Amino acid sequence: MADKIDRLLTDYFTGGLDILIKQREQDLRIPEKELDLNSDIRAVNSYSNVVERILMKLEDDEQMNTLKDIRDRIGVLIDMFDDQHNQVYFARYRNKLSWKVIEWTYFVDERTGRRWCNELKNLISEYHIF
Repeated sequence: MADKIDRLLTDYFTGGLDILIKQREQDLRIPEKELDLNSDIRAVNSYSNVVERILMKLEDDEQMNTLKDIRDRIGVLIDMFDDQHNQVYFARYRNKLSWKVIEWTYFVDERTGRRWCNELKNLISEYHIF
């Protein structure tokens, strides 16, 4: 489970969740169209609410809403910690620095950094975010 949460945090800090949300939005906005053999037979003055239909798809899509919810919940949990914690999280999950480099750069002991990351992971698993 820790690997899944690590992957989730890496996606959050690197912007992977935002990319997944935007990709899902694009998939919903531009659906694959089937060949319509009767398109020339249809009335020219037929009315369709294209914008409203797309907005309804975007609002009702369960996968995109889940991704947004995960992103927002992780953001709230990360904002609970102070700046030094956030710098360690950013260095570990975004920059993928080793614990030794984090220790030398941010003057945080390796065990302390690991404990902080484990606290964040425990909060995420406690609130069933993934």
